Amino acid sequence: MWVDAFVIGASAAVADVLLLIRGASPGFAPLPAQ
Repeated sequence: MWVDAFVIGASAAVADVLLLIRGASPGFAPLPAQ
């Protein structure tokens, strides 16, 4: 169903935002480039 795809997409977007916040925050070391 499209709801499942939406939930997966939203979860991925939230994870990306959290990673960006962690990378930009001085309290967290930025993730090494892959």
